[in-house]
Amino acid sequence: MLGNELFFTERYEEAVASLDKALAIHPNNAMTWNVRGLALSKLNRHADALASCDKAIAIDPNLAMAWNSRGIALENFEKHR
Repeated sequence: MLGNELFFTERYEEAVASLDKALAIHPNNAMTWNVRGLALSKLNRHADALASCDKAIAIDPNLAMAWNSRGIALENFEKHR
């Protein structure tokens, strides 16, 4: 997925835009919501990151990676508010 590649090459703004396009087509993809949350965390958009992680968990509560991402987003949110 292009959004993942953009994330892993540290092109976070582009990653979020790509992931948003993917979610417009497949809104119930927990992994896409998770990666979106990670990218938003990197952009210091902590409240948005937390909301994306929460969406990933709501879709798939067994996705351990999403719980980990939520912890990171929550920690960053608490530090920067």
